[in-house]
Amino acid sequence: MLIFTIEYAARLWTAVEVPFLARLPPWRARLKWASQAYLVIDLLAILPFYLGALLSLDLRVLRVLRLLRFFKLSRYSPALHTLLRVLRNERRSLSAAGLLLGAALLLSATGMYYIEGEGQPDKFGSVPQAAYWAMTTLTTVGYGDATRLTPLGKFWSMLTLLTGLCVLALPVAIISSGFAQEVNRRDFVITWSLMSRIPVLAELDAQQVAEVLPLLRAHNLPPHVEVIPEGGRSDAMYFVAAGSVPRKPSPSEEVVKTGDFFGIGAMLEGDRVAAPS
Repeated sequence: MLIFTIEYAARLWTAVEVPFLARLPPWRARLKWASQAYLVIDLLAILPFYLGALLSLDLRVLRVLRLLRFFKLSRYSPALHTLLRVLRNERRSLSAAGLLLGAALLLSATGMYYIEGEGQPDKFGSVPQAAYWAMTTLTTVGYGDATRLTPLGKFWSMLTLLTGLCVLALPVAIISSGFAQEVNRRDFVITWSLMSRIPVLAELDAQQVAEVLPLLRAHNLPPHVEVIPEGGRSDAMYFVAAGSVPRKPSPSEEVVKTGDFFGIGAMLEGDRVAAPS
């Protein structure tokens, strides 16, 4: 715990060196830095230990807050970071979907209260009691501990099930479409930045870029990796956006440099080529 405390204090102390906080007074820069989500998670993880020691209280149950550190892994997971950004960008649409869910819950619980309230006062005696049944029905869980008995109640349950399917499909569609748009946006930015480094592609106009862009795939290869196996066939045209690709075996030690391309001749003619690596 001492190590985590020292680390937390050191990060707060060096907050004045952060570029976008350097123009602020030191106390304000540290306060703004401490309000960041990652710093708040770290504070919640170490705070119960000191509160228990100072106030002589048994706060061991609050140590479960240390599990919040799991969310810090999002900085190392691009997919999770993208999902969090999608949730933030689509918060208004998701709030509207949540409002529809709340309206459906209230309407369903109120209807079941008036339909089954007198016959089953222990389960539907009030709107809050009926709300439990409405939520389990809207989410299609249906534990079965609160069931309807009258034909009208069964008909109302059918309407509630259909409403739940429609309402709960909205957040899934919103998140999936937002995730797809975010991935496409990121791929566009990466691919466009790579295209700008290649003279042949940088001269294309907007219409030509729109036609060529879906055909491009960005690959980041480590050193000493074969792009085309020696004696193999080229199935694509390769553009070198950064670095260089030597051809071997090659008596002239030919090197494909940044901005050049290779593989088009063998791809069109189907010949076997000496493999760049």
